[in-house]
Amino acid sequence: MYTEITELLETKRCSAPMLAALRLFENGQKNPLVLKNTLQQYGVKVQDLHDEAISVLFSVVDIILDDNVLTREEMNMLRFLKMFFRIKEGDIARSGRELDIARVLSCQLERMYTGGASVHDGELLKVDLQELFDLSYDQFLKYDTEARKNAIANRNDPKQADASAAEKNDGAGRDEYFNDAARLVVMSQFGSTSLLQRKLSLGYNRAGRILSQLEEAGIVAPYNGSNVRDVLVHSMEELESILS
Repeated sequence: MYTEITELLETKRCSAPMLAALRLFENGQKNPLVLKNTLQQYGVKVQDLHDEAISVLFSVVDIILDDNVLTREEMNMLRFLKMFFRIKEGDIARSGRELDIARVLSCQLERMYTGGASVHDGELLKVDLQELFDLSYDQFLKYDTEARKNAIANRNDPKQADASAAEKNDGAGRDEYFNDAARLVVMSQFGSTSLLQRKLSLGYNRAGRILSQLEEAGIVAPYNGSNVRDVLVHSMEELESILS
């Protein structure tokens, strides 16, 4: 049972069909057919609740942040909530909720930098937050940088998992993992910050910088509203000619 959903239900600030859908979600019922049949009783479809579902998502986040930072379990719950209401990639970014996104990220990141999460958990949460709100690396970095400044102003020490002295660049200003990242992206035909983090054991900021370097080299396309970049190089032979 999701306590945040229960708390939201108790406020009764949702439409009748939304309340019925949330009760299903609260009880662990995520079968699309059950949801469809339930909503049919109100004469609506899932897509009719799309905008309200995005509002519900932010309401749930606010309830969580009343107490502490978002945990990985809570992030997974929010991810399931998006899937349950068919909130697709890019929908939140196009919803006109920039002020809500800014408010949530500012609160979450500043709490992380004042001891609300371990370094490891904080780096993972950054990836989750970027994906949850459909933000590019540069968009998310703007909020992250502001939160770091505020933490320093409040005499806190922002934690950076990727601020290691071992991080090196070559003569072209590229990260020492640039070639490995390029080969990984071309082989998988999948360009994302989270892929580089998982496969190369990098911190969030460092992986984002490498992805920007891959864009500058013409290996991945510029950000286009999706968290996954299009890969512009389609063979290892072509890549090796770029790297040589």
